[in-house]
Order: sequence, then C-alpha cells, then structure tokens
Amino acid sequence: MACGADERVRDVTMESSPGGTRSHFPDTNCQSCHQLDDRVTADGDTPGFFSVAGMVRETDGTPHPNATVIIYDRLFDVETREAGNELLRVEVDALGMFYTTTPLPEGRLHEVDDEGHHTGEYYFPAVLDNDTGVIKHMYYGVNSGSCGVCHHDLYRDMSPRDDVDGDLWHEAPSP
Repeated sequence: MACGADERVRDVTMESSPGGTRSHFPDTNCQSCHQLDDRVTADGDTPGFFSVAGMVRETDGTPHPNATVIIYDRLFDVETREAGNELLRVEVDALGMFYTTTPLPEGRLHEVDDEGHHTGEYYFPAVLDNDTGVIKHMYYGVNSGSCGVCHHDLYRDMSPRDDVDGDLWHEAPSP
C-alpha cells in the first residue's frame, strides 16, 4: 500500500446486519476480493477481510433476507436432534447477503484417515429462518467460510449483476 494521504485502511471491521443494504455483487465469491492478498482489484485495495460470506436464497431462488447463518463445530445429530457448539453467528442483510470480518474460531479437527486424505479444521454451517425457526444444516463439514465458492447463482452465472436494469438489488428498501 502506498504511503501518504491516499493510504486507505484495508483491515476494517465489517458485518452484515438485518435491513442493511451495503452488500453488493450477489451470487459471487465475496472472498475473491475481500481477502488480505487482494489480487482482483487493480490496486489491491478492497477493505474488509471476510472470514464468512455468501448469500441465502429461498427454494425458488429469490433472496431470503430474514435469516441467520450459524457456524457449528460439529454435524447436527439427527438422532438426538442436537447441533454442535455454536462458533459464530452472522445476520443476513436486506439483500439476502451475509458477511463478517470476525475471525472463525477453531473448528473441529479431523484425523488423517487410512487412505491419507486431507484433514484439518472443519465447520458445519446452518441457516436459521428467523420467521419459522427452521434450521437447515449442511451435512458435511467445510474448511472455509467462503460460501460463494460453491453456492453461487444456482451454480450458473458468476458475474456481478447489480448494474442490470430491473435488478431487485436496485429496488431493495433503504436502511
């Protein structure tokens, strides 16, 4: 980063909040820009290093703004109906997007299996529907909070769409 009056602070605290409309570029991998080593922008100056970020959608594909993303340390147990320990909670904004610069706490450590497959920290994300109280869990662990790597625009278009006429992000309620 350059020295002087044009120097910008990049390591800033950022957190999505209910009703907020600060998020942008839906259906993309947020951490492709919001990372310490930002090679996506020309100046490498994107602020906020996200630990968890993505978008929550309804089954029909519309954004779901009234939700909370919860990161657990272990898989939901269907027999006992118990989740793991909650590690982090992130509120979804008015555009259905969520993000935080809060570091992920240590996740569950896995041992190396007999075939020598990769092990490491794993997290078990879930989405809480704040209206119904229903929680949808992922049934396998992930080693990153970069949700948009897999969950992007129904696995099709990865390009930002916030400049398209008629796009619902232009019609979102103001905070």
